[in-house]
Amino acid sequence: MDLELGKQIKRLRIDKGVTQEELAKYFGVSYQAISKWENNITSPDIQLLPHIASYFGVTIDELFKISTEENLKRIENAIDETHFISDEKFNSYKSFLLQLIRNEPKNSKAYYVLASLYLKRSECDKEISSIYIKQALNYEPFDKDYHSVLVKSENGAAGDWYCSCNFELIKFYKEFTNKYPNYRAGHAFLFDQLIHDKRLDEASEVLNHMKSIENYVEHSFFEGDIEFEKGNLDKASEIWDKALEQFNNNWAAYFIRAERYLKLSKYEKAIEHYRKSIDYSKSPRMIDADIAIAEIAELIGDYKLAINARKHEIKILKEDYHILSGESVDKPLREIERLNSMI
Repeated sequence: MDLELGKQIKRLRIDKGVTQEELAKYFGVSYQAISKWENNITSPDIQLLPHIASYFGVTIDELFKISTEENLKRIENAIDETHFISDEKFNSYKSFLLQLIRNEPKNSKAYYVLASLYLKRSECDKEISSIYIKQALNYEPFDKDYHSVLVKSENGAAGDWYCSCNFELIKFYKEFTNKYPNYRAGHAFLFDQLIHDKRLDEASEVLNHMKSIENYVEHSFFEGDIEFEKGNLDKASEIWDKALEQFNNNWAAYFIRAERYLKLSKYEKAIEHYRKSIDYSKSPRMIDADIAIAEIAELIGDYKLAINARKHEIKILKEDYHILSGESVDKPLREIERLNSMI
């Protein structure tokens, strides 16, 4: 038996989320037969191969071998399009990626996908943690430790400096930008962390370096961010408005200005500018503006506007990315259902 066939049947079964028993029942064989296929002890009857391929939505050739690139892409799709990844799937993906890294220790894509896989699981675990700790708070509403778990689960703000600062991340990006001084995005990541921690003099130095590499639309807004963190709100707003005038046909400028209106709690102006960012965008458009509008609309109690924004999010996914199903679509659908219940 081709060793890849057994592995492939097992991978496809796990991806489809069915058990050996369910697969056995579908093909009219015992679950022990499925186990033997997957462990390369026996082979499926050759007459079954077209049915197996059809069941999993692959060609017969694909049953026997799947390339490393295809496997990586399939795992990425699962990370992006699955709400929760089961332990079985997680372990299967992890095993494949670790083996790939052992075989190809310089395969950066494998490290990236493995990191993304762990990040996905951590996000899922935090979501589950939030559900359970909220239940706990129904019975112990005044326990500070319970609230601390909820804040961590929801990535909330922490009162203690050492819990909320980005010291280690800043240290990493300082070393990174020293190593790659002409990579502008690296400096931008460093700038964001410095702004968050209010290390404003260092942020100004980084911004000057970014400008020397290449002029980007956000650089003018970054100048206003520094003034905002200093408490100079009028000066910050003036800088942001001038930046928008300079790039008034750029969707990104409207998007960034909308975010700065949020810093000032000017929700209606933020929605207005998010909408303009959508109007100026070209395909493939981002869905971020619609997500932001939906969240702001819910914040101000305009649930119908929030629903419309989520519907437009789905429309963009279908028209610009041809995504018709999966978590990318399921999530806004869940939000629409939740928002409808609030009207």
